[in-house]
Amino acid sequence: MTKEQLEAFLEIVRCGSISAAAEKFFITQPALSRRISVLEEELGYTLFCRQKGNRKTVLTPAGKVFLPIARRSLLLWKEAVAVPSLMDKAALNITAVSSITDAILASVFKRYLAENPSHKVRSTSCHAMEGYRYVERGSSDVALVTRELFFANIIAMPAFREKMVLVTNKKANYPPVMKPRQLDPSKELRVPWMLEYDDWHDKWFPPVALPMVYIDQLSILEDFLNGDNWSIMPVSAAKKLYRKDVAIGEILNPPPDRVTYYLQRRDDERDAIQKFLSCLHQEISHIEGVTSYLK
Repeated sequence: MTKEQLEAFLEIVRCGSISAAAEKFFITQPALSRRISVLEEELGYTLFCRQKGNRKTVLTPAGKVFLPIARRSLLLWKEAVAVPSLMDKAALNITAVSSITDAILASVFKRYLAENPSHKVRSTSCHAMEGYRYVERGSSDVALVTRELFFANIIAMPAFREKMVLVTNKKANYPPVMKPRQLDPSKELRVPWMLEYDDWHDKWFPPVALPMVYIDQLSILEDFLNGDNWSIMPVSAAKKLYRKDVAIGEILNPPPDRVTYYLQRRDDERDAIQKFLSCLHQEISHIEGVTSYLK
């Protein structure tokens, strides 16, 4: 079944007769009829009713069923032919944990689109396990997550690591360097950054000690940075806080650095992904306290 055969069939249906369709293609009526006959032989059924003296073409029951199939088939053929031109214009689907989206990706997207003006970007937020699922089923091209898991068809590689810092309100006058035992857990604004952070937290603070608030969205945290309240967060997130009365300090015996992994399918080797990772490397290399592995 060829593109010419599909176009011939659809044009005959549209025009209502073989003679009118033949004029559209600038070919003879017998030549167009032969295209349809060959198509019918390949399919194994008749598409049009042949009635002597009736110039108007009428679809057979099989032809009526084949009509939407022919339309979809021709559309797919056109999409297949357009692949080379779509490669540079296709959207890159990026998903990331929300703190990375909020703190880092806006500047990365700006750089990526500036360097690749014909490209498009779609961004979504996810939890770590969701990121793997999105990449696995193809709804995301790249995911940035904070857990390394094994999936047979996914590459999970370290993208960067960053230190964890103490964030407080300047008016609270916290020392620039604090020991964990000096921090009041009832004043904590806690965020579930990663499993390693939870283990560190359980080591230094009583499990029964409840934080002031438990938040999973960085954008909400700033509203609670008042009085003696404090929070521990990755340095990239701390430096993206909008409030001017925020102080960033260090912790003795700090939590483990947060490591962010990038995920992509093993069979996806598009240049767009490498270009995105290059832009990510350039952006995070300027953040003090962040070490990039994307060299």
